[in-house]
Amino acid sequence: DARAATAFERVLSPKVLAFAAVAAVAALFLQRSDRPSPYRDSLTSESAFVDGCWLNPATQRWEPPAPWNPDYRVAEKAGLLRRVPRSRLAASGSGRRR
Repeated sequence: DARAATAFERVLSPKVLAFAAVAAVAALFLQRSDRPSPYRDSLTSESAFVDGCWLNPATQRWEPPAPWNPDYRVAEKAGLLRRVPRSRLAASGSGRRR
């Protein structure tokens, strides 16, 4: 019968192709969300370190690099920049902790 679809035509039907596309996108999404993100983990990890931190003489707190701050530039020239755990950093330019 000329109207009977072959197996090849059934596979390439719009319904089957749409279902396969949705399944492929879902599989990729689930596969990516399973793996831990090194970037996300580095931002939330308490053991993460930040390079170039300086001890602010005004607040006596470790702050992240702040090249616009004159005190930071003095500490940089004096070689006083350190690698500090993210948990010990204060927010740059304020007295509150991050």
